[in-house]
Amino acid sequence: MGRRLDLILRKKLELGTDKAGRRTDDNGSKLFREKDLKLLKALKDMIMYIKTEAGVDDVQGLEVVGLLQYGLKMSSITMDILVNYVHRVTGTGNVVVPSDWNNLPDFRKVLFMALSIKEIVSRTMELLQSKLGNDNDDLGKVMEPPEVD
Repeated sequence: MGRRLDLILRKKLELGTDKAGRRTDDNGSKLFREKDLKLLKALKDMIMYIKTEAGVDDVQGLEVVGLLQYGLKMSSITMDILVNYVHRVTGTGNVVVPSDWNNLPDFRKVLFMALSIKEIVSRTMELLQSKLGNDNDDLGKVMEPPEVD
C-alpha cells in the first residue's frame, strides 16, 4: 500500500507534503510514526526523485517541506541535502490555532508558518527552473495568483 499522505505540493515535481489528523497526544505513538517515520521518508523520496529521475545532479540549496497538522496544532519539517546522501532535517515547534478571541493575536504564528512554507517552495521552484532550463517555463508559476478577467 505504501505511504498515504493527505496533501502533496507538486508542479511537475513533488516539492512538499502534509499529514493531518485528529487531536492526539504530543508524545503519542501515532504522532511519532507520522512525524518521524512517514513524513521524513516521503521527503527523502521527493529529494531523491528530483536528484535521480528529474536529472538534477547538483541539489545544493534544494529543500522540500513537510507540514504536520493535528487538531489545532501545526509544525513543519524541512529537508535538504548537504553532501551526496547526507540529508539535513530541520523542524519547527508547534504553533496552535487559537480557539478563543483572547488568543486571536497568536494566529500570526500560523500565518507566518504558512508564508515560510510558501517561500521555501518558491525558492525550490526557482532553483529547479534555473537547473532544468527553459523547457519547464510554467514550473515557477505555481505560487502566483491566477489572472483575473
